[in-house]
Amino acid sequence: MLKLTSILGLAVLISLGTVAQTTKRGSRSKKVNRPAATKPADEGLLPDGFGVEPLGVEPPEWLLATSSSDTYYFYNTVKMSRAKSGTIKTWVKLVLKTSLDENSDYPYTLELREYDCDETRSRLLSFIRYGKDGKPSESYELEDKEAKWKHAAPDSVGEAVLETVCKNTRFIKAK
Repeated sequence: MLKLTSILGLAVLISLGTVAQTTKRGSRSKKVNRPAATKPADEGLLPDGFGVEPLGVEPPEWLLATSSSDTYYFYNTVKMSRAKSGTIKTWVKLVLKTSLDENSDYPYTLELREYDCDETRSRLLSFIRYGKDGKPSESYELEDKEAKWKHAAPDSVGEAVLETVCKNTRFIKAK
């Protein structure tokens, strides 16, 4: 039972983004807290004008929310808005990783999404796919009644983007 408690305690520390390291000097122990890494492993591969948020610096317009094996998911920090209902609207940009070093027919897509942070769900309001010439090649917009709310599946890209957007509401400009 003690082993299980220790393992659970370690899991909680790791999930909070802090790793505790104990070093012994004689009979005394010293606990050193180190913040978890804040840069994604593939940060050097991000396209120009995109990034991760450095501490104490105004973030770029597009901030990395998460990535999958083939796609980066950025959210727009400048265009975020909050509706009277409390939901958050922002643009999400999906950039194919292969488009950064190859000629992809559709290198990126923009989606206007609305997030309901309390209910952990989102819905797609608008979609624009861009061709390799940088011009929109396909788009559609949904009426409010047509846009269906979908709950984010646990451990999914959708959940990661939703959680990132909901945690970063400080980017919403006061009206």
